Amino acid sequence: MTPPVYSSLEAFIAHRRALAAGRRPPGDPTGLSAAESDLLDAINALFDGLLPAERAALEASPDDRIDGAFSRRRERARSKLAAILTAAGWLR
Repeated sequence: MTPPVYSSLEAFIAHRRALAAGRRPPGDPTGLSAAESDLLDAINALFDGLLPAERAALEASPDDRIDGAFSRRRERARSKLAAILTAAGWLR
C-alpha cells in the first residue's frame, strides 16, 4: 500500500476520524472497504508511536472545553505526531 500524503496534520486527523467512524463488524456492507480498513490499520500503527495520554489529547473533540494544561498537551502531541508522519512520508 502506498500511503497517502497529507497536506496538513488537520487533514490527517480528520481522515482518521472519518475512517474510524465508518468501521463496522466484518461482513457489514455499510462498513469500510478492505482498502479503507487497511489504511485505518496503517494510520493506527502510526498512532502507536504516541503515549496513551497523547493519543487521548488528539482524539478529544475540538469542541471540548479544555484547560490550558490539556491544550498544551494536545499541542505537544500534535508536534510529535507531525514529526512521526513527516518521517514516514505521510505529511509534506
